[in-house]
Amino acid sequence: MSKTMPPKGGPRQGRRNESANNQQRTTNTQGQQGLVSPTVVTRPNRPTQPKFGIAPLILEGAKLNKLELNDLLKIHLAEVKLNNIQLARNGNFTIYANDVKSFNQLINELSTILNNNGSPSTKVYVPRTIQKVQDTEKVAFAKGVDAVIPVDRITDALSNKGLAVAEVIRLQNKDKTGNSQTVKIVLSDTLNRNTLVQTGLQIDYMHFVVEPAKQNNTPIQCFKCQKYNHVAKYCKSEHLTCARCGENHQTNQCTATDDAIKCSNCKGNHVANSSNCPTYQGQKMKMQKMIDQYTKTSNQATTAPSLRSTVDFPAFAQHNQPQKNILTEHVLNDILTTLTSKMESILEETVSRIFNNLNKKMRGFERKLNRLHRTNAEDDQATSNSESSEEETTKELEKNQPREETTENQTTTTNNTSTKPKPPVVESNQTKTQNGCAGPKKRVRSSNGSPNTSNNAPKGRKISLNND
Repeated sequence: MSKTMPPKGGPRQGRRNESANNQQRTTNTQGQQGLVSPTVVTRPNRPTQPKFGIAPLILEGAKLNKLELNDLLKIHLAEVKLNNIQLARNGNFTIYANDVKSFNQLINELSTILNNNGSPSTKVYVPRTIQKVQDTEKVAFAKGVDAVIPVDRITDALSNKGLAVAEVIRLQNKDKTGNSQTVKIVLSDTLNRNTLVQTGLQIDYMHFVVEPAKQNNTPIQCFKCQKYNHVAKYCKSEHLTCARCGENHQTNQCTATDDAIKCSNCKGNHVANSSNCPTYQGQKMKMQKMIDQYTKTSNQATTAPSLRSTVDFPAFAQHNQPQKNILTEHVLNDILTTLTSKMESILEETVSRIFNNLNKKMRGFERKLNRLHRTNAEDDQATSNSESSEEETTKELEKNQPREETTENQTTTTNNTSTKPKPPVVESNQTKTQNGCAGPKKRVRSSNGSPNTSNNAPKGRKISLNND
């Protein structure tokens, strides 16, 4: 079997020749088919650098490699979420956190963990802009404080209230000739600052209003290159940029007319340091977003602190953890008791309302039933009265029937014994109706016992009948 020899020029040259041959074959095939298409050069996808929303942390002085730092964070800070860890040439690490909670945990605990694991003198810090935002949260200003009150008196008053004070500075007036009535107070953390803002400054019998320091969202602009987020002292540009025309000269030496004004950032018809510049507005919005992201009390109301609030009055250290659990249980029991009593009162009121409505409806039903019973009783009584009257009428008729038969017998006997004609016997029966009206009914019998049905026979007239 013959062995295939590698092409001349090495493996790279062979790959190039092979790709060229493949491309030529493809071109020939398209030419044969009558198709002409432009040559498309595809480049491999390069990994793009991720755009992190959280600012990075700089770790300086750690005597570890990248894998050792990764394993250390995985063991001691397992709940921390990270996007990436990068190692620079100077030995500093850049750590990208996934959220603000992880960011704060790294900046508070990472240095201590590294010092306990063989890496002393380590330092964890954030970019200058974020550090400025976090430092501003510790500053407050007391307004209207008399100039005769010394700074030591203010510091003692704050310490007596249990506030951790870092620095108290009496500001000067605008002319810088004397002290003003404004005092700058720098506390140890944001929580003490918020407590001071809510309660105010109390010095013996004197009370003063305290306001928190406002965050500055004005972007930093370099006056050398007219770019943002750095100053001229640390600018790396080699030439100057004019703020009026964008050329390479100083701004105060620009001779361009107003029509030739051009921004070096957005190329608009305005100066580079204008507040109406879209680039400036974008940087300002970016600064405000960062302030809202890294401040804890940007939207917090300045109200009096609650005695049971864990935010205004934080818990003790880890050695007092059992006491913290006991306090938490007491607070939960109080909350449950309050909720239970309120729910019971609500249920009682609801049940009483339901029963009252049911009683009203039952009373209405009873009234309707009584009315129906009364109506039915009256109808039954009327029916019984009519039946009784009919029975009485029937009984009277039955009683009167034998009398008539006896009368007929007596008449027959009389006719047989005596040949003398007798006047007819007239019997009147009066029948009572239900209304109490009586109607006379006369029957006339002849001497031979045959009834005479004429009711209109005149009085005193005798009817004579011949005997058979």
